[in-house]
Amino acid sequence: PVAATATILTTVKNSWNHSLSVAQAMNSVTPADRGSLQTAAESAAAEVHASQLSIALAVEQKVASLREALQSAAAAILLGGFNTGLQRAESSAWRTDRTDGAAIVTELNQNIDAKLGAVTLVKPAEGTYSLSGANSPLLVTVENKLSQDVTVRVSVTAAAGVIGFRSPPLTETISAGDKRTISIPAHVDRLGQFKVTASLTTADGQLLGQSIELTLRSTSLGGITKAITIVAAAVLVVALVRRAFKRIRLARASHSIGAPG
Repeated sequence: PVAATATILTTVKNSWNHSLSVAQAMNSVTPADRGSLQTAAESAAAEVHASQLSIALAVEQKVASLREALQSAAAAILLGGFNTGLQRAESSAWRTDRTDGAAIVTELNQNIDAKLGAVTLVKPAEGTYSLSGANSPLLVTVENKLSQDVTVRVSVTAAAGVIGFRSPPLTETISAGDKRTISIPAHVDRLGQFKVTASLTTADGQLLGQSIELTLRSTSLGGITKAITIVAAAVLVVALVRRAFKRIRLARASHSIGAPG
């Protein structure tokens, strides 16, 4: 209603436009034959294909995610045509013209995927990092090929079954056409080599570009590892002391038995 009111008020004084009552329109406007109404009530097979609607819904969700990562003016520039495109993709006209309907949603999906893929992590030449301390940062490079600034979320997570690693996600704004290296805080409580995955997403979790797998090699004793080492060393010392005392007691007993009465 608000949009309709604004449209009427904007066009009411134009020279090429004039208002009519419903009664006047019925007597003066020649109706155009648009054919019979396509309801598809007679046959479910004549309905818009479910896969086409599913793709359209996925595109709508991707557009909403990217819009949240952009400033309002930037979103209007980059995503302005998607609303009209989605309305067209969901038109009832594709009940009888499925080929063209499928082509439209495919084009929309490819278009939004290209924009999402234009913001990505740059795969390092060597994907192995050596961590010399328990709190050594990880360096990842983010590239924004879009013509507008975008706010992204960078996260690094350990592979399944890997313990002793944690890294809080970091939110950064990358300028249009910029490539920037970001320092990601990380804490390691383990020794040895293990895998992690670096991902770039919007605030609501929509993946941007491709995730990359990194190999970390930790050479520093973290808190958990130190505690385990200390406990193990203490257990070993106690075991050695007990063994020494046992030998002393056995030696004394043997000496008492062998002494002359």
